[in-house]
Amino acid sequence: MIQTTSTLITLIDDTMMHAIDVRKLLAILPMMVLLVSCNSTGSASKMSLGNLLNKGNPTTSSASTIIEQAQNTEASNAAKTGDYTRAAGLYTQLASNFPANGEYLLKTADNLRLSGDTVKARGVYEQVINMTPVNASRQIAAQEGEGICFIQEGAFDQANQILTEILAKDAMRWRTINALGVSYSLTKHMKEALEYYNVALQISDNHPSVLNNMALTYALNGHLKQATGLLEQASKLAVLDSQRKAIALNLALVYGMMGRMQEAENVSKPYLTKAAIYNNLGYYAELANNKALARSYFEKALTASASHYQKAYDNMQKL
Repeated sequence: MIQTTSTLITLIDDTMMHAIDVRKLLAILPMMVLLVSCNSTGSASKMSLGNLLNKGNPTTSSASTIIEQAQNTEASNAAKTGDYTRAAGLYTQLASNFPANGEYLLKTADNLRLSGDTVKARGVYEQVINMTPVNASRQIAAQEGEGICFIQEGAFDQANQILTEILAKDAMRWRTINALGVSYSLTKHMKEALEYYNVALQISDNHPSVLNNMALTYALNGHLKQATGLLEQASKLAVLDSQRKAIALNLALVYGMMGRMQEAENVSKPYLTKAAIYNNLGYYAELANNKALARSYFEKALTASASHYQKAYDNMQKL
């Protein structure tokens, strides 16, 4: 498969220059979705140093609290910027040092999943589910995360069973509804997927992750204009840096599939190097089976960066 610079970018359609190879798109579609299972922002509350000190001298307890807060903030910031592997490592340390705080274990699992290590994530989610005393809210979040892992692994029946069981407990949980939309989209059930997305949008007040996933469903089914509009709306509502990047690169791909290469380049500029952008533009053209255009962009990628040579060269050999 042609290599893109970021695993977050990819999308489809057949209204551009040439017919798009949908099989290639289906192979990469799971990398484009934004599945949200965290119940909080993960940010640590601010406390003054005076509140953490006892008569000006830090006790063992207050010193431990300071360290915990600092590490929690560092982990939260790593997750917000998309460094999920680092965030998972930091939350693993927090969960080990402060086992009574089940949120750290849940965030460890969430970030493992976001980093792509779904098997390990499922194991940690199971630990959260089996924790005592039972925390119902955290247990549901862990079950949801486990369901999302199965989606990422392509085990859609298992995912749907878990997610449907969650809705039986909490019918208004929009993150679960969003995940079911993704599952149905990836199994080519557009009508059902859009029904779930529309409900999730109403409950979540147009959360950008739902808009992103609905856009990808439209794109997968050949409706680029609708996909573009939804992604543009999502980009205006996105708060986290990782969300902005994922949505921007999905939008760049849609623009590319529409032949709007300059707009695709402009959207990508804040996040990618010139060589990486040219490589991705070549990828978009290759998806549309326009090999001549793809080759010209890969050649530009080779010229723009010697360090990018191998990836662009490999892509050219696959044309």
